[in-house]
Amino acid sequence: VNGAYGVATTYTPFGRIDKETWLDENGNPAPNANGYAAMTYSYDLTNASKVEKYIQRYFDTNDEPCEDNLGAYGVSILYYPNTRVHEVTYLDDEGKPLMPSDEDRITDSGVREKTEQEILEEMKKLGM
Repeated sequence: VNGAYGVATTYTPFGRIDKETWLDENGNPAPNANGYAAMTYSYDLTNASKVEKYIQRYFDTNDEPCEDNLGAYGVSILYYPNTRVHEVTYLDDEGKPLMPSDEDRITDSGVREKTEQEILEEMKKLGM
């Protein structure tokens, strides 16, 4: 399952996922294909008719915060039920928005975005 042998899932008293832990063949936490061994979920549904907020944080095999393969420690997702629009914000190790640098920008779909410098270099190679 996602690069591991299995997944252990715990739930909140309201039936929402609290934590997922990816496991190796011996039942020990193991990194998944995204680079983390566990993911916690928190929810802010105080105004759920207008916006739902979900926060996912990533952890290593020692249950310490860690980066995923894209360099984020988690993600905050705002979902607007009326418009079905999602707003995705990658988080740093303190839970603050991850500010993309020119060297490594990540789009909402998780794809590395080319920098302006890289685009100019490609255009130069193509004689543009």
